[in-house]
Amino acid sequence: MRKTILFIIMVAFLPALIYGQESIRKELFGKSETLIKKIEEVKGDVYAPNTFSDGMDAYDDAEDKFKNGGNMDDIKEYLTEANTNFKKVLEFVDLANLSFPTAIKAREDALKADCEKNSPELWKNAEEIFINAMEKMEDNNLNKAKSLAAEAEKLYRDAELSAIKQSILVNAREQIKKNDDNDVADVAPTTQALAKELVAESEKLLKTDRYTRDRATELAHEAEYEARHAAYIAKVAREAKEMDAGYEFLILQSEDPLKTLNEKIGKVARFDKGYDEATKNLEDYIASVDALKAKIADQKKQIAKLESKMEQFSVTEGKLQRKMAQEAKIKDISKTFTESEAQVLQDGDNVIIRLYGLTFPSGQSTIKPEYFGLLKKVQNGIETFENSKVSVQGHTDSRGSNNLNMKLSEERAAAVKEYLTANMPSLKGRITSKGYGKEKPIASNETEEGRAKNRRIDIIITPQWAK
Repeated sequence: MRKTILFIIMVAFLPALIYGQESIRKELFGKSETLIKKIEEVKGDVYAPNTFSDGMDAYDDAEDKFKNGGNMDDIKEYLTEANTNFKKVLEFVDLANLSFPTAIKAREDALKADCEKNSPELWKNAEEIFINAMEKMEDNNLNKAKSLAAEAEKLYRDAELSAIKQSILVNAREQIKKNDDNDVADVAPTTQALAKELVAESEKLLKTDRYTRDRATELAHEAEYEARHAAYIAKVAREAKEMDAGYEFLILQSEDPLKTLNEKIGKVARFDKGYDEATKNLEDYIASVDALKAKIADQKKQIAKLESKMEQFSVTEGKLQRKMAQEAKIKDISKTFTESEAQVLQDGDNVIIRLYGLTFPSGQSTIKPEYFGLLKKVQNGIETFENSKVSVQGHTDSRGSNNLNMKLSEERAAAVKEYLTANMPSLKGRITSKGYGKEKPIASNETEEGRAKNRRIDIIITPQWAK
């Protein structure tokens, strides 16, 4: 019974014990693990291999002690030793980057070229010398380290070039070697030689500038093709020899593709004068196809032009329709006003209701009730243009000061705006007002009749579709 109780107690407290253990470990090993992560990021194990190894040995000893419930002071001592070495590693990394920048760059470029795979021997030799250089740096023998780093740099560059050549030329080289093993040059010497020349030209380009690979890659693909071409020629020639078919078999076999293509275009291939006639048939057909393509392209351009014109006509037609509709509306609105009340005008896309009949007491902006009927006609005119924008503009004659006229015209325009908004709530947000004083006369201010015309309110209606 007592054992069972003890077991239950242990099970109950086990999660807390595990959590406590993990918490202690994190506190002890956290700094070391942060330093290790930094070292991994900057490749510290490469630039200070021995110092890093010493640090990891001490770290591993601390971990073993911790797992086995060792003395806490011993664990801390091991971790202090590990951290000291890890910090030295980071210092060596800075020194390496400062002292051997070109060697480090050469190593990075070699890695990018996948030298471990494409040039393993050169890579291995370069790595051994580079690691040796880093070890000399750790021993404070910087002169020897620089000498070895320079040697490693050259090997890395050689490995990089070799790897680039291998990655680009591997297929062509393999096919050429296969051809050499099968004595293809005995039967197709010219084509096999061309494949080798193309490989040599690609290698030459890479040696001049290993980072301009496009043309070198094209040459490599051409070399691979010519090598496969040579292999095919050799295969056909040897099959003919085995069949004892002779040259007639080869010539007849070479005529078959031309004969088939001529049949496809409705021609009969004749070879009594060689390949010229059959080839000419194909050339003429291709030329006719090219001419047809050019004609189609030209027709497409013409269609595009016609479509553009049609679109322009459509736009113009739309504008004309809108203009005619607007003119009809203006005519209808004009009929509602007497000559003394207002004049309805068209100004581009805008419609102007020029109110001559709306007058105000001298120096005032109050709208008299006798003009409510006139303003009702204005409302009807505005409603004719659904969702339009409205601008109320006030104007005066030239009598009086500029400031007074400007103030008076603004107040009168605002009064009309407020009246229209009050009676047409839907206008809110679409109506504005502005006073111009005596700036925009439409008649002479020298006569009473002219001044009467200049004292006016203009209602500018901008239809929804107008720009």
